[in-house]
Amino acid sequence: MKPLFVMVLLSMLIGCAGQVPDIPPGNKAEATVVADEAIADPVDVADGVEAIEAEKRPQYRRPRPEDYPATAFDPDTLHELLAAELAVYRGELRYAAEAYTRIAERTRDAGVAERATRLAQYLRRHDLALSAVLVWVEEAPEDAGAHQLAAGQLLRAGELEAATGHLAKVKSLTGEVILRDLMYRSVILTRERRGTVIALLHRMHEADPSDRGIVYAMAYLHEQNGHLAEALDLLDQLLAAKPDDVNVIILKTNVLVALQRSDQAMAELELILLGMPENSRLIRLYADTLFSQKRYDEARLQYEKILASRPSDGDALMRMARIALIAEDRQQARSYFQQMIRWNRRTATAHFYLGMLAEEEGDFPAALRHYRNTGNGVEYVPAQFRLTAILSRQGLIDEGRRHLRTQRENQPRHFVELVKIEAQMLREHGYEEALFTLMSDAITKVPDNIDLLLFRAQVGERTGRFEVFEQDLYRILDLEPDNALALNMLGYTLTDQTDRHEEALGLIRRALALKPDEAAYIDSMGWVQYRLKNFDEAIVHLRRALSMLPNDEVAAHLGEVLWVTGEKAEAAAVWQQALEWKPDSSALKQVMERFINGPDQANSSIQTN
Repeated sequence: MKPLFVMVLLSMLIGCAGQVPDIPPGNKAEATVVADEAIADPVDVADGVEAIEAEKRPQYRRPRPEDYPATAFDPDTLHELLAAELAVYRGELRYAAEAYTRIAERTRDAGVAERATRLAQYLRRHDLALSAVLVWVEEAPEDAGAHQLAAGQLLRAGELEAATGHLAKVKSLTGEVILRDLMYRSVILTRERRGTVIALLHRMHEADPSDRGIVYAMAYLHEQNGHLAEALDLLDQLLAAKPDDVNVIILKTNVLVALQRSDQAMAELELILLGMPENSRLIRLYADTLFSQKRYDEARLQYEKILASRPSDGDALMRMARIALIAEDRQQARSYFQQMIRWNRRTATAHFYLGMLAEEEGDFPAALRHYRNTGNGVEYVPAQFRLTAILSRQGLIDEGRRHLRTQRENQPRHFVELVKIEAQMLREHGYEEALFTLMSDAITKVPDNIDLLLFRAQVGERTGRFEVFEQDLYRILDLEPDNALALNMLGYTLTDQTDRHEEALGLIRRALALKPDEAAYIDSMGWVQYRLKNFDEAIVHLRRALSMLPNDEVAAHLGEVLWVTGEKAEAAAVWQQALEWKPDSSALKQVMERFINGPDQANSSIQTN
């Protein structure tokens, strides 16, 4: 190493004073430059509305050397800093970020903390970045840039209240503050936590009533919390001062629609469009609002305006395709989907719909081709389901299974969904043993997946593997003690197939405590009370269940209890009515054959009663 480089490196590290240098190129592609990282811009901050227009960022003053007094690091720390910086030079950024963060936490040096923060941000190690930036703001409390970055990391961590405090500090230091990311992240908060953020914003507003951004953020959070009247009042204040503020117009329109004042929203929007007829965002808002109101012919005219100036607009093409589908104009819909593919706009969605259209027309090769082109986004799993259904319909079970096996290897993040698709195909074709083997192999790979455990439990019950059924349901209850479905399934089966009725009663009571108005659970309670010979209580529950869920199995249960308690005429009437709902019900046939001499006599007996 050249002596000059050592001197430069030492001067850079002593107290980490002054500007933090860029990361020099090393021997890895990732060692380029550490840039300030912003949280991804929100998309559609309000339903059906485009992202908020970019706001001018405050200009933060670059810290000067005197802001960070030089620190006389001890020899061991200096050696660690040298090693960390050499790691940066060599492109070993992960090691460097961890080392810098560790040193920052120990030395509490602002310069080291800044270096650690920017390295960690670049690597998207947000855990390290948060730790480092909190040291940075504590040791450099007047650095607005540090507070802005701290707010960003806290927003990522879901600590919006703490983030708001740092944003308030940015506001006090620079006179400006950006709240876009705060609004975006607030969607995931509970109402109570969102209310805390609103209170913090209110204090910021009291300090600077002229800041429109703060008022807008308060209105947006009020809208998210369902405080629509408060949101509307704030938005009207903003529009009174600046009637052409598109962001405010968009949010107010959504608030009016939520208040079921759509006519007022549309009337105000039409009036505004007279003054701003070329504003693409307002035209889109108008079109989307018309679409949501099912005024499809009017919406189509607005989307046509958008496409006249922007023929590659994927959202407008998608809405036009949907309008065509609603009008049952499949040829027109196909044309719009094909345009989406030509313009490379939302192609996965377009392929999925084209696959459905081809499948509807019986063109299975075309449908399969489109489903295979849906990529691995939100359409991927539905496309695999449809593709497998086509192969299944053609009797190509082995080909369908091979396809799904390959997909599970190529798309491991969709493993469970793909297993469930294959399981459904096997179940539909009655391949119970293959189905049980599939589920067991899958559970070996993901032993705590509740969906797979539940599926195998059902298979185990159907195939007489009661031990597996019970084991899987109790495993689910270990993982989720309040899983009402598992509680009821286990309780009902213990009632129906064993003499462990007290155990079953406890499970069903737990299920009903979680979902007291679930008709199937009420039926289970009636059935276990019957098995415990609490006939009056059984009839009460079964009558209630049947009134909520006109179902042949519930009717079979109620009829049996009525028959056993001597109410044979009423039992026969319940069964007769249920036969009208489901003439081929095996549950009804079985109960009637047990209590009446044969199905033919049962039917004639019912008629005479």
